[in-house]
Amino acid sequence: MNTNGNGNGTKTSAGCFKKNDPRIWKGGRGKSNKAIPAMLKKLTDDKGKTGDTVLEDICTKLIKAAEEGESWAIQLLFDRMEGRPRQVIQTTTEDEDIGGLSDEQLTHYFDHASRN
Repeated sequence: MNTNGNGNGTKTSAGCFKKNDPRIWKGGRGKSNKAIPAMLKKLTDDKGKTGDTVLEDICTKLIKAAEEGESWAIQLLFDRMEGRPRQVIQTTTEDEDIGGLSDEQLTHYFDHASRN
């Protein structure tokens, strides 16, 4: 076990906290996490160089880049307008289909598989 310099053995060898370690912060991000979106909203609502809002100027540049054939701009526009395509995740192993298993069953399955 790696103690990562703290000497009390409360972290795993991967450097993660052990389950139920009292030092784990479970309060989430603070209220300041709303500061950046609010600031961006305010800044993009301001008037830009063309007289439109900064956000409208940015969207116009994005559309122009897509019209000029920039693949990143085309992809971004379609992802935002149509939504990203569903990502297919394979849920089978060599032995069996695990797609219908509950979280508890999956945990047991992978714990057992990692020991073998």
